[in-house]
Amino acid sequence: MNLNSQVPIVKYLQDKYAAHTIILYGSNIAMEPGKDIDLLVLSDMAEADLRDWNVVSGLELDAFISKDWNTGDDKGIIRLRNGVLLLDQHGYGQKALDHSREVFQQGPAPQSARELEFIRNWVFKTLKRVDGGDLKSAIRRHEIFSVLLQQYFQAKGWWYEGATASSQRMQTEDDQAYQTFLSGDLSQIAAYVFRDSSP
Repeated sequence: MNLNSQVPIVKYLQDKYAAHTIILYGSNIAMEPGKDIDLLVLSDMAEADLRDWNVVSGLELDAFISKDWNTGDDKGIIRLRNGVLLLDQHGYGQKALDHSREVFQQGPAPQSARELEFIRNWVFKTLKRVDGGDLKSAIRRHEIFSVLLQQYFQAKGWWYEGATASSQRMQTEDDQAYQTFLSGDLSQIAAYVFRDSSP
């Protein structure tokens, strides 16, 4: 970790937002120059959730400022699981990290058979309407790809953690799925994702 950058960033966030908790998370834990850094900043002065994209000590911040870390959004909280505490005056930061790791280990809530059937039917119905060369068809193709990706992770009992972490996990733990998604063939991807569920 770049300690030379850590100190001015903590000072900046304390001075501007009266931060009492700062968690560094995301793909740039090492705080390498040229990449933005993700921060959760807790402050009693935050009347509403804020974002800060300023550059401090040569690093572009992507700081989310809030009063509370526990928003009930499990998909959001798991992003903190590999986080690093830069400031934790009241112990809230450690509680947030512990909770995020617990939620990650539990995995996403099981999907009901009805929900699975609805998604499967939507995918195969929409696949019949994506052959056009117009913008509407292009948008539908992107929607299908996104839904199939989410469904794949749901079926595996894994959290979807964004493009970088999720593609790395897929490639490491299920290369057949990785190669199938990489092909971009939506029909082939759909057949793979729903291979264990009957239409």
